[in-house]
Amino acid sequence: MWINVRLHIRGFFGKTRTIATSNPCRHIFPHAALLLMLVVTGSCGPLQIAQSAENGAPDGQSLVLQSVAQLTRITSLEAKLRQTTHWFDQQVAGSGTYFQSQSPRGLLLRLELKLRVGDHQSSLQQVCDGRFLWIRRDLPSGVSLGRVDMDRMRRAASDKRQPTWAAAAGNSLAVGGLPQLLAALAENFQFSAADAVQSENTALWGITGVWKPDRLAALVPDQKEKLLAGGAVDRKGLPAQLPTEVHVVLRQSDLLPYRIEYRRAADGPADNADGAQPMMVLEILEIRQREALDENLFCYQPGNQEIVDVTERYLHSLNLAPTDD
Repeated sequence: MWINVRLHIRGFFGKTRTIATSNPCRHIFPHAALLLMLVVTGSCGPLQIAQSAENGAPDGQSLVLQSVAQLTRITSLEAKLRQTTHWFDQQVAGSGTYFQSQSPRGLLLRLELKLRVGDHQSSLQQVCDGRFLWIRRDLPSGVSLGRVDMDRMRRAASDKRQPTWAAAAGNSLAVGGLPQLLAALAENFQFSAADAVQSENTALWGITGVWKPDRLAALVPDQKEKLLAGGAVDRKGLPAQLPTEVHVVLRQSDLLPYRIEYRRAADGPADNADGAQPMMVLEILEIRQREALDENLFCYQPGNQEIVDVTERYLHSLNLAPTDD
């Protein structure tokens, strides 16, 4: 089955992106690569979890924001990643590692994720050394290396009003990794009250979020007027690769992420009772807090690779770019 799809996405992955593909398998990895390329601030204060009006259950939006804060306050952590994507009746699995550490230069991180699509192995690598964030993608279509100037990002952030999720985490800017992923979810989805669940002697919170109307309207402009007026989306009009909801699982003890599912409900009116099915699942496994990590983990040597500066793109994605008054 061959298709030719161009999808202009803003918000779902934290920035505007046009994805082109010529077959289903090639479309899977861009989804995975964009999943973890988001922006959020670092450091935080004590946990303050709001209660929803729903039987006193914790407010889901507050929990996700506080998870961002927890992630950015931890001295150092490491985790294994496992991702499963369900696409065109195919299941593609991938795995990777994640490290992050606090430093005087800001939040350092190293993320590596690999997926095999057919006969091709694709990969995403992010390394932030505090001065630059390096983003290397190795896809069937080729290899690319992007660089974000963290000093420019920090200067711009100091001159701009921070968004809601940034205020929850503090004023020190971090780019990439798990904090950015969760922050983008809080920006784009409205989460309901949390449900308490139990798994392997671990107490968890399960939280489901649906698109904020203005964010979804930007992705489906033909339904914009109806959505902004409070109407329900017609899922038949949504791109096939766009989820209709997201489900986040956090550990109750520390609010660290355990599992993130992007789900797609059956096509039709939004009030259809058909359950949503996972289309992409990210599991954060064996997450451990550490006192310190070797700073060599967060060094990147670009060698003779061609470098594309993507700082401007990140500034615009956070509304940090200069504007004409």
